[in-house]
Amino acid sequence: MKIIVVSQYFHPELTPRAFRTYELVRELCTQGHSVKLFLPHKEEFNSLSKIKGLDIILLGESIYKKTETETHTVGIPLKKKKGIRRFIPEKIKDIIRLYREFRIEYFYPIRNKNFIKLLSKEIERIESNYDRIISIALPIESHVGVAWGLCKNRKLRKNAISYADYGDPFSQRKHNRVAFYYFIVDWFIARVFTYITVPTEKAVDSYVCFKNKSKIKIIP
Repeated sequence: MKIIVVSQYFHPELTPRAFRTYELVRELCTQGHSVKLFLPHKEEFNSLSKIKGLDIILLGESIYKKTETETHTVGIPLKKKKGIRRFIPEKIKDIIRLYREFRIEYFYPIRNKNFIKLLSKEIERIESNYDRIISIALPIESHVGVAWGLCKNRKLRKNAISYADYGDPFSQRKHNRVAFYYFIVDWFIARVFTYITVPTEKAVDSYVCFKNKSKIKIIP
């Protein structure tokens, strides 16, 4: 089979989704399948080890290069002390910083729109002779980019079976809550993808409001 896999993490990164993506594509290639893997352009991916049958596409130009501001929470550090700010107690500054972080996470949780745009364009122009599409989240931008591209590439959407690999629903996360109207994102993804995959049986109930239960698969 010809398979498309989308992820934002990969070996040698040390994250669960990097392990999941790496082992998945390696096993698929070992079984003789042809895999096209879409990843964001990161410095870690500049010299990836080759796997027979795997074609890796890096999207963008170092859009994930870390800076001092990006490594500090969500990238909105307090500015240097000026004027009256010098007299503000550190605890008050911490409260202001936490409020800013919460406001951004709550109202603007989808921040990497460049990856969505690049990914959707790639999916849009792919030929329809692929059999499977597997999108791995978090972050949710992977699912959104694939879904948007499939809406434009109807032949691919019709011919390929697609899987949106989830953890918690984007709009119902217990940690880092988002504004209530973001349920439309999960709804949109569920409408476009053929199946939703979740890691545990308990997670199924969180998705039945978006997808028929028969289309929700458990992959431990």
